[in-house]
Amino acid sequence: MQHTPITITNTAGCDSVIDYSLHVHRNVRSILDSSVCFDRLPLAWNSLSFSTNVNATAILQQLTTIPSHTGSDSIILMRLHVNPTYAPVTNASICDNESYTFEGQRYSTAGSYSRSFRSVHGCDSIRHLTLTVRATSTGDTTADVCDQFSWYGHTYSQPGNVASHLSTNAAGCDSTTTLHLAIRHSSSSVVFDTVVENSLPRSFNGHTFRSDVQHTPITITNTAGCDSVIDYSLHVHRNVRSILDSSVCFDRLPLVWNSLSFSTNVNATAILQQLTTIPSHTGSDSIILMRLHVNPTYAPVTNASICDNESYRFGVRTLTAANTYIDSLRSIMGCDSVSTLHLRVNPTYDHTNRSVVCQNHNFTWGTPQRLIWRAGNEHEHGVRPSRDTVVTDHLQSVYGCDSLSTLRLTIHPAYDIHHYDTICDDTASSFCGTRYRNAGSYVHEYDNMLGCDSVMTLHLHVNPTWDIHVYDTIYDGDRMAFEGRWYDTTGVYPVHIDSRWGCDSLRTLHLQRNRRTYVDSTLCVNMLPITWNGVRFAAANGQRDNYYTVIKDSVHLRGREGIDSLVVMTVRAKDTSASNDVQHGCDSLTWRNGINYTQSTTRPYLTYENQYGCDSVEHLLLTIDYTHPYLHHINACDSTRWIDDNWYYSDTLGPQHTLPTVAGCDSIVTLELKMHYATYRDTVDTICYNQHYSWRNQQVSLINQDNNITTTGTLLDTLRTQYQCDSVIAMHLTQMAEPNISFDVSTDCELLTYTVDITCDVPYTYITSYPNDNTLIGREQQRRLTLDPPETTDYMVYADYREEPFCPTTRTLRLRPVNIPLANLKVVPEVITYNEIEYDLYDNGHDVMQRWWYINGVLQTDTSSHLHRTADINADTIEIMLKIFNGRCINISTYKLPVLRIAIFAPNAFTPDLETNSKFVIKGHGVIDGELYIFNRDGLLVYHTDDYTQGWTGYGCPQANYVWKLNYRAIDYPTTTRTMVGSVLLIR
Repeated sequence: MQHTPITITNTAGCDSVIDYSLHVHRNVRSILDSSVCFDRLPLAWNSLSFSTNVNATAILQQLTTIPSHTGSDSIILMRLHVNPTYAPVTNASICDNESYTFEGQRYSTAGSYSRSFRSVHGCDSIRHLTLTVRATSTGDTTADVCDQFSWYGHTYSQPGNVASHLSTNAAGCDSTTTLHLAIRHSSSSVVFDTVVENSLPRSFNGHTFRSDVQHTPITITNTAGCDSVIDYSLHVHRNVRSILDSSVCFDRLPLVWNSLSFSTNVNATAILQQLTTIPSHTGSDSIILMRLHVNPTYAPVTNASICDNESYRFGVRTLTAANTYIDSLRSIMGCDSVSTLHLRVNPTYDHTNRSVVCQNHNFTWGTPQRLIWRAGNEHEHGVRPSRDTVVTDHLQSVYGCDSLSTLRLTIHPAYDIHHYDTICDDTASSFCGTRYRNAGSYVHEYDNMLGCDSVMTLHLHVNPTWDIHVYDTIYDGDRMAFEGRWYDTTGVYPVHIDSRWGCDSLRTLHLQRNRRTYVDSTLCVNMLPITWNGVRFAAANGQRDNYYTVIKDSVHLRGREGIDSLVVMTVRAKDTSASNDVQHGCDSLTWRNGINYTQSTTRPYLTYENQYGCDSVEHLLLTIDYTHPYLHHINACDSTRWIDDNWYYSDTLGPQHTLPTVAGCDSIVTLELKMHYATYRDTVDTICYNQHYSWRNQQVSLINQDNNITTTGTLLDTLRTQYQCDSVIAMHLTQMAEPNISFDVSTDCELLTYTVDITCDVPYTYITSYPNDNTLIGREQQRRLTLDPPETTDYMVYADYREEPFCPTTRTLRLRPVNIPLANLKVVPEVITYNEIEYDLYDNGHDVMQRWWYINGVLQTDTSSHLHRTADINADTIEIMLKIFNGRCINISTYKLPVLRIAIFAPNAFTPDLETNSKFVIKGHGVIDGELYIFNRDGLLVYHTDDYTQGWTGYGCPQANYVWKLNYRAIDYPTTTRTMVGSVLLIR
């Protein structure tokens, strides 16, 4: 701190200021860094000791204080870095055919070796090596095999010391193995064998064959001890199996065929099958299955009833009498049958009922009830009051026959009388003792002499009286008619009259009389239009009167004291004149205005006053013609005579002739003649079979009416050319035949494609499609195509005689995608039982054109999509096949309908106290065994038996409803237990 003022009080008692400066001798602090090798510790420095109890790479730090002469200490931090010394040990291993390099020296024997070196920190270190030597090895592989030997990824087929293999032994050193190989060879052969079916099975070298086999390898051991492969083929002469289907009527049984006897102990619709065997010369039997379809004979009995007014059709007879009738028929199977009819005739009835109703009441009758008479609608029923109404009702008797019930209804009239009256609004009307003044309808009800309710109604109309005021205006010289009198003076005139309803009324006329003034004016028509008092007078509004246009109009002017004026203004407009002076001149003309004109014009005019004193205008219409030379160009045929009466026969230029024109001006005509001559020309053309040909503006008939023949004809025509020369043209016309296009289409249902062959008798064809079929690209001119249209496609074939359009003919072939029709066979129900022996067949497929049903191999006559059949409950299964055809392909769907001959019958009540129905017993068909459980209404088990056929006697149980449960096994699924539950009523 330098020069710091300090104030104190001196001895004199005054402030004394001291300039104080302080100097501090600081302690000296320093850090000394040094290093030492680890093997030089412990180390002493300046009374400091650094121990070896540290890591080889530690940093040792200690403080020491050294006093100075100024009294300030020096503090020194000694920081000693310890550098490590190294003694690394290396363990190495080599094979006995290798060496190891250590610190520049190569070693091949086992042992320990050391080398000194200086580390990067300058400290002495030692490296140590421990070397281990491992031994290499050799070996042999001996093999004795068949055909070939695989060894270390290689295959060897020759014997001897054929190979060596270098690998690594367990010590990790090279191991050399030598292969010593002995080869023995396999053999092969082919054996074809034949046997008849009756000698099957066939044994060969320990193998058994039960059918034909082809190229089956069989391996055995040969004399060299190797596999011998035999290619074995077996051909079996098969027994011939065939099925003969025949049919017979049931009444023709028993039947004997080829020593086979078919018994009558079958159902009327059974299929009898028996086998017979016929030996063949090859030793194979012919097995024939005779399948005899038994067609039923029928004896149907029909019970029918008719009413006595009906008839019944039985066979070819029409029956009306009750009796028993017999008719012999032949069934659709060709078997004789007898049909019996028991006919009953039931009676019909006719009943009449009489009743009375008032005209204004409703009346219902019949079964069911229907409205016969509606109140107030007698005209709807076509009857008058107090007349009988006859209504019939058809009913069914207890026998179902129509019966006739007749109602005779007498209708008494009920009166509805209407009285109409009209009065004036100052009078009243009397009706049934009451006076009425207001318009309206008034009703009075009463009973007539027949006791029916009746009504009288007054309809009252009230007409008014009137007080009418009429206001009107007339002008001087006019008068007005009012209620038969004439009035021409201002005033009020009342008149009493009768209205059209006969009521007194008053009409009053309020009449005002005004003045009328007439004003005339005359002017020229070109001064129009003019406006006067707001009225516009124009020529278009007037009428012609001699040379005047007369225009009339009027204006209503308000006057003083209420007296108005009607002023009628008449304007007469005199005509002005406008005329044309038509003139003609050759080259020029001088008109009345003194001007000479050399061109045609319509612009000059003169103005003057006409006879009526109005301005008029005359226009000049001038036409100027000129005299000029003219070159007459003529095209003539062979010769011509000109206007100078001379004949010319060749081209000419120069003859002249002077002619006056129509305008009276002379002109000089010079002849320029071009002479032409008649010609003859051939023309060739070709048309299509369907074309009409127009030649020389004439319609030429077709040469050939048969489109399939090409013909040629020549047409001639004499024409006049543009120069009027006769020329003959010959047209040689060829009409081509229509190209013939035909298709031959075949369908491949397996590949879903069409093969289309196109036949055409013209050289050029081209095929396109709509929609576009991309498979046609590059094949448009081919005549055999394989097509697979993805959708309905129209293929159009264009045929022509040449590539450019000439006689194009087209034909279209429509192809749909080749679809296999879907035969979707559905059988309802899917299983036949005793409780449900009828079943239905449905074809839910699509794309069906034809359909065939087969049941147990028998073609059905019904080809509809739904069949209803009854099953043979004695059969195990019913084989059903549906075959459908869509016009191109066939599809088949089959189904085996199982017949479950299972039925369980359980009574719903029994009475233990009676001799009959005294025991609850469940009967089962097709049931193997079952356990029976009986439960009361509380769910408690009251009875159980392992043999359900023993039933339940109800012993000790009160009258009530009980639940039974049956656990049973059936013959269709013998390993499955099913359960059925029901209820039974025990009656005491």
